[in-house]
Amino acid sequence: MISREQSAALKGFLICLVVLGHNVFFSDVFQTSCWVWLYSFHVAGFFILPFFYPERELTWQRTKKNAKRLLWPYTYMFVSLFLVNYFIRKEATLDWGLVNTYLTGNQYTLKDYTGFQYLWFLPPMFSMLVIKEAYSLRRKALNRFLLAAGGLCFIVAWVFFFIAPYRISINVTLARYSILSFMLGLAMFFLGHVTSRIASKWTVSKWLCAGILALSLLLMYLTYDESPFYGMVHWISRAVCPIAGFCLLLRWDGYNLPIFRKLGELSLPIYLFHQPVNFVTGILFSRLGLPPVVSLPVSFVTVLLVSYFIAKLLTANRIANKFLFAKS
Repeated sequence: MISREQSAALKGFLICLVVLGHNVFFSDVFQTSCWVWLYSFHVAGFFILPFFYPERELTWQRTKKNAKRLLWPYTYMFVSLFLVNYFIRKEATLDWGLVNTYLTGNQYTLKDYTGFQYLWFLPPMFSMLVIKEAYSLRRKALNRFLLAAGGLCFIVAWVFFFIAPYRISINVTLARYSILSFMLGLAMFFLGHVTSRIASKWTVSKWLCAGILALSLLLMYLTYDESPFYGMVHWISRAVCPIAGFCLLLRWDGYNLPIFRKLGELSLPIYLFHQPVNFVTGILFSRLGLPPVVSLPVSFVTVLLVSYFIAKLLTANRIANKFLFAKS
């Protein structure tokens, strides 16, 4: 188990990595493989974190609470971004694919309708929490099924998400029929369960974890795109980096700073608003004509600060906090 303070600091550190990875200038400064490497563990950390909280069994009250906390923000952000994309940017279409994308949180089609892909995170987080709490009921047959199904989904929906040893259209089809990204929720349940077992049973050195992450980045950078080994390196990194990254954070206390705790307390509101802020900031900084190596750090800090203050203003207002984030 981890303390509330450590949890907030972890969320704050992870949300910084997410905002950095989504920065429009990131790919101008770093090779795409660096983004893929970062993506392999920064968001995964949020899925793993609940497995280090006290266990809670599945109840209707718990499910309603999680729906209000995750699916309600997903709904109003989805609708808002779609309306902007449809009426102002004129890049979305009004068809049945819109309904399917909303119901599934389909990563492959979200951007077509909302202009952004980042909302994919919320439906599988909800599904994963439901699965995790169902597992806590300790029904042997159910638990065996959840672990087996989770392991299979982890390979298909997570490890093979970007690159697969089969036609990627199979993943796209599966995503269309996975309500609330339940398949990805199973995958993240398996990842969180395995990570918590490893962390609790073995004393994993932080230097070993750091070495795994560094070696993964180096191999992805060296083999990117043209090497026949890139697919294998990519798959291994997607499987191993989330575990190594999270175990490193558990063993390393350097992130447990007041600034990260402050950000972590508002990690969900920051996540909800950082991409629209990032989009506007990207346009403004592009017009300034600054080199990407300058625009990246300055725009990163700008997006983080603006998103934080928007989150702070909304959560400070009792009515807005209750309506938007289901908190009194």
